[in-house]
Amino acid sequence: MQIKPPGRRVLFLSRDTGSLQATIPVIQALALKGGYYLYVVCMQDEHVLDPIKGIVSVSFDKAAFSRHPEVYLEKLLNESDANLVVSGSSPAKGAPPETPEQYLIRVARNRGIQSLAILDCWWLYLERFANINGDLDDTLIPDVICVMDKIAKEDLVSLGINAEKLYITHNPWLDQIANHVLEPCKEI
Repeated sequence: MQIKPPGRRVLFLSRDTGSLQATIPVIQALALKGGYYLYVVCMQDEHVLDPIKGIVSVSFDKAAFSRHPEVYLEKLLNESDANLVVSGSSPAKGAPPETPEQYLIRVARNRGIQSLAILDCWWLYLERFANINGDLDDTLIPDVICVMDKIAKEDLVSLGINAEKLYITHNPWLDQIANHVLEPCKEI
């Protein structure tokens, strides 16, 4: 019998660099807060997170995903025992669902697991949340979407996404950089 880790169990997955960068500050904040079991799936061979206690980091198996996307993501959900999935939101390059994030949202929803996506840019919304006909597809829309600003929120609402799903959080990665740049310079 598998013993579930205490607290929230969160699976993080993002395909592209911008999406991953937007999730890193969230991962780090939850790790520092404690009470979370964090399971981070890295798309590249290199793992960009510094080793932090409480984070399990695994490599994404592109071959397994290519063969059977849903089966592979079910495996990741089983391994992580997640009760929340957090992803970036990379746009599909082909017919949706195509991205790991899109498949993850579908698989999580089928299992009754909450999903949250962090957008890191202001365009290609239909490539993220619409079907092949360009109509919004509820199975591709996460339960919560973190957006950069009021403009992004208004754009998504105008497309038909429920405003109650949208939260303005800015971009945690860019905010982190901006805060560092705006720190007062030390005199030499």
